[in-house]
Amino acid sequence: MVYIRRRGTAIVESVSGILVVSKDGRVFTLPGGGAHPKESDRDAAIRELKEETGLDATDAVYLFEFLGQTNAGPRGGIFRNAHKVFLAKAKGVPEPCREIKNVAYYTGSQPMLTFSARRIIDRFQATRPREAPRDDRSDRTRRPRRANPHRE
Repeated sequence: MVYIRRRGTAIVESVSGILVVSKDGRVFTLPGGGAHPKESDRDAAIRELKEETGLDATDAVYLFEFLGQTNAGPRGGIFRNAHKVFLAKAKGVPEPCREIKNVAYYTGSQPMLTFSARRIIDRFQATRPREAPRDDRSDRTRRPRRANPHRE
């Protein structure tokens, strides 16, 4: 039987990239972890972000759910993480805390990510709204010109 583990996962985006963490310095994942009994997945994502990076979340908005691959548990058994993914805004400077050895920013190719982190980031990037093209001559967003019905 496969145990489904509730996990709150945080995406923190900055100009440097998407914040990722590593326990071994080789493979990185998104900050987050298992939710305690009676703890919401959002609260778990916020708590784990603080525990792993020292960042204080100022907001966390639910994005989507992602069901990870099956894994062998550290004490036996088989489990899958049911990630509830949140886009978090945070203040502070990320530092490795507790079991985390390294923090980095994922920029599209580096550092190497876990399977779940890669799929979650790909889905996030594919579904987020893109910025509208900007007109170089002004601060206004470019709009298509309408034909003037009174002009021939």
